[in-house]
Amino acid sequence: MSRSLSMPLTVDAREHGLVGDGTTDQPAFTAAQHGAGRDNHLADITFAHFEVDGSGVGTQEYDALAKGIGLQYVLRGRFSDLFVHDTAATGFGCDFLQDTLVEGFWRSGADGRTPARRWAARG
Repeated sequence: MSRSLSMPLTVDAREHGLVGDGTTDQPAFTAAQHGAGRDNHLADITFAHFEVDGSGVGTQEYDALAKGIGLQYVLRGRFSDLFVHDTAATGFGCDFLQDTLVEGFWRSGADGRTPARRWAARG
């Protein structure tokens, strides 16, 4: 099943099932949470001109779901003019992107707010 949005996403991401894990409101669509896969993917979708501010999310241990943007299986996606900052996990954690463009993306202070991860590499 392909989730195809033919126009730019100009409404609340929650209306399209792109929500976080309940502790964050980041765009998320993953295999573990939503059954994302080759036959269940996002297609022809644009994320543009917005900010993800993760400064209000804190975890005592590393939590992979505390990403700024966490998407899997995106076909012909476009990520443009995004600012992701102060997230407890990876700022842009997207896997299995096909024919996808990422441009004008700025990440700052991601993957460093969890006490156990402050010393680790940032990504």
